[in-house]
Amino acid sequence: MDSLSLAHMIRITENAGLKERNSFGIRAMARYWISYDDPRQLYELMQQPDFNSLPRLFMGSGTNLLFIMDYPGCLIHSENRVIKIRHENDYKAEIDAGAGLEWDELVQWTIDRGFYGLENLSYIPGSTGAAPVQNIGAYGVEAGDLITEVDVFDMNTGNEFTLDNKECRFGYRDSIFKNPGNESWLVTRVRFSLSKAPALNLSYRGLNEEFSMEQDKTPAVLRKIIIRIRKGKLPDPEYLGNAGSFFKNPEISIEQFNRIEGVFPGIPCFPAAAAGMLKIPAAWMIEKAGWKGYRQNSAGVYDKQALVLVNYGDASGQEILDLAMKIRESVYDMFGIWLSPEVRIVDGQ
Repeated sequence: MDSLSLAHMIRITENAGLKERNSFGIRAMARYWISYDDPRQLYELMQQPDFNSLPRLFMGSGTNLLFIMDYPGCLIHSENRVIKIRHENDYKAEIDAGAGLEWDELVQWTIDRGFYGLENLSYIPGSTGAAPVQNIGAYGVEAGDLITEVDVFDMNTGNEFTLDNKECRFGYRDSIFKNPGNESWLVTRVRFSLSKAPALNLSYRGLNEEFSMEQDKTPAVLRKIIIRIRKGKLPDPEYLGNAGSFFKNPEISIEQFNRIEGVFPGIPCFPAAAAGMLKIPAAWMIEKAGWKGYRQNSAGVYDKQALVLVNYGDASGQEILDLAMKIRESVYDMFGIWLSPEVRIVDGQ
């Protein structure tokens, strides 16, 4: 494996192994792994003949990716882990966080300083730069609720610009960054507005009950509860390869829900953002279809959470994907609902 550095700011590894760089633990290779600090230097590098015709993918911690083949181009990874308080008063704090910072490090940092709002998003794997792209969410909170601005560098033009919250077009596990034509947009920094008063969000089912049993009613305690819940539901990728929830929870109309409920009384639901729509837990449908705990060779469905597909050791990305598609077809046959992957499938394009 060959490595070289450019101006001590960019590191390039040729024929890079990815097994340790993706949480599924898939054995794959990338033609180039490029880590950077300064996006301007990265842009200049990508204009060079060796790189300008290659496909590229902006990659954080590899916790939401499934590689189904070797990647023939450049995997680009931010090393910017800087956190800065941009503005602070008696009520609010506005902070900037570099795209390369691990998300849960940011959550812990904010709680340690008495800045609140991110605690419900504790223990979500991945990088800060991926948070606005995916609009990560958990336990009644989405990153888009707290992001005020996102700094972007366009790798096609070399232009830098800032999008405000509205311009990011946040939706359920969605944002403008996922729109076709915006693949060249590189998130470099994310800006959050956080409260200095601990206004806790306990709206998620069961969270209030867990919290009420604690003596201290603080955001730090809420964080500990959420970490405990997540550890109980999700396998540690260090020991069992996975990318967390593989599918999104589908949103359907109330009319469609009523039809399904007539066949499956007691089907759970919760409100969706759009009027007249309900969100159905994908895990409930997958379990109902009989997939929880299923295993074929080294690809399987986690026995404690049906929404999580796992690599028991040496599954290929294609084997994981094949299993996902079988589950998807099975759920459609039973409920008439197509599940959409939350995990990004990387096929080398």
